[in-house]
Amino acid sequence: MTVDISESADGAIMQLESLCAIPSLRDVRVKGDVAPPGQAYALLRYLGANPALERLSSAPNADIASPFAIFNAGIILGEDGWFPALNSFHGYNDSLIRIIASSSGCFSNLTQIHITFNAVGFPLAGNGDRLSQRLQIQRFFDFVGSRCHALQDVTVQAFWDIDGEQGPISLNKLSSCSQMRRLVFDGPDPAMNPPTDTDIIAIAEAWPLLEFLHWQGAFAARDTPEQQMAWSGSAPTSQPYSSDTRPNATFKSLAKLSQLCRHLKEIEIDVDCQDDLGSDDLVEAMPELERITVFRWNLTSRDVSRTASAIAMLAGPWMPDSTLGKASDWISSDAYKWSQKIWEEVFVKIDELRGVPDK
Repeated sequence: MTVDISESADGAIMQLESLCAIPSLRDVRVKGDVAPPGQAYALLRYLGANPALERLSSAPNADIASPFAIFNAGIILGEDGWFPALNSFHGYNDSLIRIIASSSGCFSNLTQIHITFNAVGFPLAGNGDRLSQRLQIQRFFDFVGSRCHALQDVTVQAFWDIDGEQGPISLNKLSSCSQMRRLVFDGPDPAMNPPTDTDIIAIAEAWPLLEFLHWQGAFAARDTPEQQMAWSGSAPTSQPYSSDTRPNATFKSLAKLSQLCRHLKEIEIDVDCQDDLGSDDLVEAMPELERITVFRWNLTSRDVSRTASAIAMLAGPWMPDSTLGKASDWISSDAYKWSQKIWEEVFVKIDELRGVPDK
């Protein structure tokens, strides 16, 4: 069902109450540009009380958690039984944070969150200042990590920080989500947020069931209408890392992922190819591996051998029934734009190390 929360005629709140009370209601998408505070408050109150609602999503401009209706009034909308069946939320900016903050209970069934942080429209901090995008994202991870312990699928997409505030973003609070299977984090700026070995090792230790890990500094492109709308300006062209913005994570991260996350199917993290593996960094073959994305690996000609060796160990020896064949078929990268010849050498070396036949 789609609910339009645009400003409307009298009686809209009564209509919301009857719609949101439908016993079989499972899926609600909220749209609209302007919601009167009373209507936004009523929408959340009625939806939160529905015992069957499983999926809630909002359009980019739909303010489903009005700060005027919630924070300014100092209202706690729900207790432990609020949104009792909700397992999926798709929204924008801090809408989910506001919903969580307005409840005194935990969202024990919420397993999937997809959030997009736009480059405009961030709310004000308590002192009246706009929150930077980095602080918005950090607040999101802290809130959901402390209140949504059943999470299995988290996608956070953010566009470049127009405030330019740099600094790391910590996912430490998410370590309590031990059932996590999928993390997608497209951060606002590659120079601001490349994950470190400490970050990746903490993930590996906390999430043994992880299947999909995608943690990148920035979007490679903004080609869809939704992305163009969210980014209110010209999209910068993606570039490889320079010496000043080299990745922080090394092959040590891949080694730890291979040891502790045995169900990983896809890996996409930035890796510094110029650091050798330590003597204790054992890379184990990953039986379910399907794809590695090497979007920003600062590869040079002298790194071909160590890079090919690490990836070949992750894939394991080639067998006639192997899922992974030629390296070029399961390693993807936009890095070819800048170092195609070097990556072709890596592919040849990986196939040699794994014993992949020419045909």
